[in-house]
Amino acid sequence: MKQENLVELIYNKDENLFTVLYDLYAKSLFGIITSQVKENEKAEKILTEVFTDAWNSLDSYVESKGRFYSWLVEITHVHIYDYLKMVDKDGSNKSNSFIDLLKDENTPETIGIQEYVRKLKPKSIKIIDLLFFKGCTVSEVCEKLEINPDTLPLENKASITEVRNLLEV
Repeated sequence: MKQENLVELIYNKDENLFTVLYDLYAKSLFGIITSQVKENEKAEKILTEVFTDAWNSLDSYVESKGRFYSWLVEITHVHIYDYLKMVDKDGSNKSNSFIDLLKDENTPETIGIQEYVRKLKPKSIKIIDLLFFKGCTVSEVCEKLEINPDTLPLENKASITEVRNLLEV
């Protein structure tokens, strides 16, 4: 579904929208959640909370501020952060990085996402890892990857486009 069509459904709060959103984004968001939350039951609960929260706050989505998927990812990160604040401080539910998804093929959180991660360009993997999984600031990413701060938004957009193309979103 094209972004324009999706935005139209969002603004009209079409009754079929929830199913459309779930079908389009659940697998991807679940992958993000399970990279941080190791228990599938808890990850599924967070996914439900994300979609409920998104549905209840559709009016706050502003197309000019970014793509809908990015907005959903933001909501997802808030829910993950809230959950991780509540878990034990032993770190057992935390993933060290996006790159770790390539290492262990026998864990539930890597099923399905590894095939996509392996297809990404190395630079895209690093950008996604630093920005979305390690929570680095733009200046930290630029410093670590020796990227001009003016070009990072373009690099990030290219990385996200690469992921979307792989996922056909």
